[in-house]
Amino acid sequence: MMPALGRSYRFASTGQWNAGLADRLVPTDADGGLSPVLCWSARARSAGPRRPLVTVAVAPDGLLLCRGPALGSSPRAPVWLIRDGHADEGPVEVARALATSLRLVLDGDAVWAHSATQVERFDRDTLSAERVIGIMRLTGDPGPSDGHVLDIAGAPCGGLWVLVALAERRLLVLLDRTGCVRNRMPLDCRLDTVAEVAGLDNGKAVALFSPAEQRIFIADVPSGQVRHAPSAAQFRPSGRWLRIASDGKGRLAVLSLPEGHCMGVPQGGSTADADRQPPSGSRLAEVILLLDRKGDILQPAFHPEIDGTDPPPDVSDLALARDRLVLA
Repeated sequence: MMPALGRSYRFASTGQWNAGLADRLVPTDADGGLSPVLCWSARARSAGPRRPLVTVAVAPDGLLLCRGPALGSSPRAPVWLIRDGHADEGPVEVARALATSLRLVLDGDAVWAHSATQVERFDRDTLSAERVIGIMRLTGDPGPSDGHVLDIAGAPCGGLWVLVALAERRLLVLLDRTGCVRNRMPLDCRLDTVAEVAGLDNGKAVALFSPAEQRIFIADVPSGQVRHAPSAAQFRPSGRWLRIASDGKGRLAVLSLPEGHCMGVPQGGSTADADRQPPSGSRLAEVILLLDRKGDILQPAFHPEIDGTDPPPDVSDLALARDRLVLA
């Protein structure tokens, strides 16, 4: 999905200014004017294999990595690398965390994946394992740890945010591009139900999603102070938020189910723990909601339409990078 290029405008009256705000124009920091929000069309084009996919990641240069369901009962799964809309020869069968991670993160030279007890870094071209960072190194605890990794997200300069659940709190860990720990940020106790993380504002903030509370907490880095906390109930049409992803800068995409399709998520659990089977005689109909770095709406919820399919296809994952919103 490709947004149109925007232009900046200046307005002479308060009435014109307010009309611009109503049409989703946002103030520019430089000159006090307005700039139109880059919005996506609801229609998208297919890229890569026409097969069921469960996870997707996109690099800043546009390279896509898609993973299909596990192959039978084995801990292996097919993966496709997609350049310019065309899949490389494959699929490639992968194992380890690359086959099971609830989220994949793709950057300029690596693929990051995780299991409950570790984070793994893979070469992006060969998909061979390069480094393993265990839970004890992540938490800094020399003894046995009761922590487990909940989620990962891209950080500036090829680094990685890692959200870790400890016995009584959440811990946010920053890794550099080589996998070395650069910072550990214990989170406030009010954030002990968050299960997903997404980077914002070029590393100056993070979005932390609580499926149990149906709320996104936008916190400063490194203070951890929560500055915004939008909830699903604030937006119409109301529904259940399932998953978040960001471009690392100022846009946050939310995958949600409209009213009538809401499933439960265990307290403190991941969206992957939810039973996402639709009610009898119906199907899932996910919508995408786009928020800014303050949690305000940039683009109203829309149903993705791929190649004119009707009804809309199931969506299990989403990823953002620069001017691309990618769905799987």
